[in-house]
Amino acid sequence: MPLAPLVEISAMSVPDRIAHFKAYIAEEKETARAKHDAGAPGIEVCQMLSSSFDALLSTLYDLAVEASPEMKKVALVANGGYGREHLFPGSDIDLLFLLPKPTSSISKPLKVAIDVVLYGLWDLNLKVGHAVRSISENIAEGKQDAITRTTLLDSRLIVGNKRLFQTFKAKYRKEVIINDKANFFKERSADLKTRYNKFQQTVFLQEPNLKESPGGLRDWHNLLWLADSVTDLRDVADLEEAGVVSEVAAIQIQDSIDFLMRLRNEMHFRTGKGTDLLSLRLQGEVAEAFDYPGDDILLKIEALMKDYYTHARNMRNRVRGAFEMMDVEMDAFRESSLTSWLPWVNRKAVEDEFDGFISREGFIYAQSESVFTDDPERLL
Repeated sequence: MPLAPLVEISAMSVPDRIAHFKAYIAEEKETARAKHDAGAPGIEVCQMLSSSFDALLSTLYDLAVEASPEMKKVALVANGGYGREHLFPGSDIDLLFLLPKPTSSISKPLKVAIDVVLYGLWDLNLKVGHAVRSISENIAEGKQDAITRTTLLDSRLIVGNKRLFQTFKAKYRKEVIINDKANFFKERSADLKTRYNKFQQTVFLQEPNLKESPGGLRDWHNLLWLADSVTDLRDVADLEEAGVVSEVAAIQIQDSIDFLMRLRNEMHFRTGKGTDLLSLRLQGEVAEAFDYPGDDILLKIEALMKDYYTHARNMRNRVRGAFEMMDVEMDAFRESSLTSWLPWVNRKAVEDEFDGFISREGFIYAQSESVFTDDPERLL
């Protein structure tokens, strides 16, 4: 159902307004669920949910402007997954109220206007994460905190002061990411290494976490962030065109994203919350819902998990290859899960030089750019 015109919503009592917004959200989620059940790609469902909440927030923003015209100077910004338009059914709504001046000088009428938006969301029992900051305050926060650093890199304007938002995006990317690129790479490497070690460096987990496990969605997010910092690109097709990933790699990455997002949508719809752990119980329910083949539930689960392991492995390997192409060395990929703990492994066998090449961890690298012009037969 569409939202009522602003003039009608403004005239509603608070209880009627809340009831109207709740009915809108419920119907939008039902439509998204129907789209998902019909087999729509995961990203389409997430984008639909993002658009639905954009419309709700735009209405709340307009109501806030009625409370205080000063609100027009503020940019209402989506952060994190919502900023990427990857809003899953159980995801939090992460928001930034971007101010034209420091929070210390915020006026009482503007504070009231911001509360109109926040209380409107809280009355709907939505999980909301929010911050109220100026450009300089966001830059300072981004430099201090790793989570904030990537969350704000995924910012997207919902409604409000467009010029202020564009200034923020340009300054934030330059001062927090580009000017400290080496530290950003190191930080992303540490994130990957920590996550991979937590899950024994393998995609073959009995109960994988779709977001955090090796080959999960967080691998894709790290590729997005690093590609943004290195190439200013954030789309798989653009990365392929720029030569960061091959055509085959681009297809596999996109297929893995679609699979993981669709699987995560199913888990969120099914549990009614932001579930990321593909538990043994959920594996059976999802395998049935996705109509996997098999005479019994164990065979259906086996078919589901075979798909999961294929996509997770492809994601892990292709992200690694993209990092190599961008000359970003990631500690998490330096040693395989076997060679990292076997004390008797001959390290020379793990990394060796031969005929103009270097072999390292299952990959072959040229020792110089002229390796094939020096001897074309090396192509064979």
